[in-house]
Amino acid sequence: MSDSELLQIADTVDAVLAAASAAEPQPITDPSAEPTLGLLSDAGLWRVALPESAGGSDGLRQHLGVVLKRLGFHAVDVPLLEDHSGAELLVAHGEVVPEGVLTVTTRQDLVAGQSDGQWVVSGRCRQVPWGRAASVVVAFAQSAEGPVLVLLPVGDAAVTPGNNVAGEPRDELVFDAVPAVGRIVPPDAPSALLARVLVYRALAMLGAGERALEMTITHVVDRTQFGRALAHRQVVQHYVAEMFGALTATRAAVDSAVAALEGGDTPGTYAAALATKVEADRMASLVARLAHQLHGAMGVTLEHPLHFATTRLASWRQDDFSETACAQELSRLVPGLGGPWKTLTDQRRQ
Repeated sequence: MSDSELLQIADTVDAVLAAASAAEPQPITDPSAEPTLGLLSDAGLWRVALPESAGGSDGLRQHLGVVLKRLGFHAVDVPLLEDHSGAELLVAHGEVVPEGVLTVTTRQDLVAGQSDGQWVVSGRCRQVPWGRAASVVVAFAQSAEGPVLVLLPVGDAAVTPGNNVAGEPRDELVFDAVPAVGRIVPPDAPSALLARVLVYRALAMLGAGERALEMTITHVVDRTQFGRALAHRQVVQHYVAEMFGALTATRAAVDSAVAALEGGDTPGTYAAALATKVEADRMASLVARLAHQLHGAMGVTLEHPLHFATTRLASWRQDDFSETACAQELSRLVPGLGGPWKTLTDQRRQ
């Protein structure tokens, strides 16, 4: 896979988003009617890293990474990350991917039992991305036999709408004895889903961070103060360098985690995903803070596009596992992987 191939995919995503922005906008709660979804599907970019048998394009996760970064860069509101994660999980466990838009949740209290050979699920899913807009929620429920991978129709849930600070749907779904398609899975299956979601979220955060840096550089070059461009001031150059360094570290972590995902679902892969989310969260905090500091008062206005990037950085830090939760989980895993040094060098060899 060459760099030119990845650049071509990025150009295609940019062209698709430009075409979608020219179309009549649709409500954020109906992604199936959103022009971006159809155009991405037509271009083979919606489920790009899934096999054709599952409605995908037989691409690589590196291709998916480019798509997620560009969507984050342009602050596009479509549930591609969630749909792809859910479909990928179903394929991995031999389930048929249903029609419609999927979402996933890593914050659920679901209990499953069998009645006349049918799985029945009750419980609550919290802060579900695009919950009210999806057709099916892919989640894990607890049962007497172990974790159960379940497909829950959103139409059977009591939905309490909610939004994050970026305006994206984060809903609560309550299921009461809902019949569901289900399959008993290994105990580490929930960790495998979380690893995917964390890495894919970090990719989107990387795109949003790159956008914030780009806008900041443009601002400090164009903005003058006391007859000089802001970019000529040493402290401004230092802040921009800090932002660039944080993004470079996140990019390296994401590339390593994507490569680890390609190697299969292992404890090392899970650890790489956790470490990547920690790095992405730290980048998001630094980049958002310095971008607004360098933009000054104009950066916090609704008219300025900076908030499209920074509110997403702030919101995505809290999705799934926070930085603190990831660090705590990572500290639990590392001793079993041979300690910090062995974990780091093993990941480097991958």
